[in-house]
Amino acid sequence: MLGATANVPAAAQPDALAERRAQIADILTRMPVDRVFSRRQMCAWGISGEMDAAVERAFDSSLAGRLAEECLATLTRLAREGRAEPIQDNRAPAALAVDAGFMAGFRQGGAVPADLPGMATLKPVAERCLRQREANTRLCSAAGFALGLRASHGEVVTAG
Repeated sequence: MLGATANVPAAAQPDALAERRAQIADILTRMPVDRVFSRRQMCAWGISGEMDAAVERAFDSSLAGRLAEECLATLTRLAREGRAEPIQDNRAPAALAVDAGFMAGFRQGGAVPADLPGMATLKPVAERCLRQREANTRLCSAAGFALGLRASHGEVVTAG
């Protein structure tokens, strides 16, 4: 599972935010690249309806509000490592649009336009897309691109 605090309400976790920040830092720096790549697969198609309904509910609840944080950290790490090859799959078009857009934005780099939305605006869009709750795949791709462009300049997703 992506989250280590499955099925425990945030209010019952006094250090939940610190733990989430530590998880993101681990993904970005210490976690073995092969394990990070496996996480990318889960981000790209794990919440796609392809999973058994019970597994999907458990996966969904264990990451409530955090899927985008962990998946964006995963994409950032892989892009930094040069592991930005496209995923060949069509099971979860909205999630794959975020993934492809992110990698394209990271590879393109270049100047960040002053009017490019920030993380606070983009993260909820990415969350909807990764959960297959956004029908507009062009929006998902654009959000992924903007997030990838920001990541190419060192901006990383934060917990909270």
